[in-house]
This record gives sequence, C-alpha cells and structure tokens, in this order.
Amino acid sequence: MTDLLDLARRRAEIQRLNDEFRSTFFMGEVCITQGALAFRGVHEVLDLVRNYTDFNEQNDPYGEHDFGAISFRGAGFFWKSTTTTSEWTKTARTLPILTKRRG
Repeated sequence: MTDLLDLARRRAEIQRLNDEFRSTFFMGEVCITQGALAFRGVHEVLDLVRNYTDFNEQNDPYGEHDFGAISFRGAGFFWKSTTTTSEWTKTARTLPILTKRRG
C-alpha cells in the first residue's frame, strides 16, 4: 500500500513539474528542431504547447503529462518533456523537443 502511495505521489510531482515548465518555459531549456524552427508560425505552435491540456489514458498512460502531439496549419508537431536530476545540480531540468512531422 505504501509503495502505491509513494508511486502516486511521485507521479503527481512529475506531472506538476511538467505542467509548470510546459506552461511557462521557465527553469529549463526548450530545444526546437530546425524543421520546426523554419515553420512559419512557430511562435503560435509554442503557445499551443504552453496551453496543451488534452491528456488522457491513450496519450498519457503514466499520468506524467510529458508528451503531446498537436496539429497546426496542416503540419504535425510532437513535444516531449524529460526531467533529469543529477548529483551536481539540485534542480530538475526539463527539455521539451518540438519536431515538425513530414508529410
């Protein structure tokens, strides 16, 4: 029972950190592929990522709010948040990556 409670608390904290970073792009790094960067309207795509809330069991099976797929002006984009901690830094760094899907 304690293990399940600990897992639920850990997931809730990961979700909170991912939501906080995704909505503000503060306290982390945003990496954007060349293809996405060249897309006219990349700023609007970033706004869609910031405001993304369409999480469900299909696209977020672990409840961590760490991945999303969006469409904008006929192009598809994916983003992925990765939180890492190390013994050298006490803070977590989240790195979403936006990729323009071809086709």
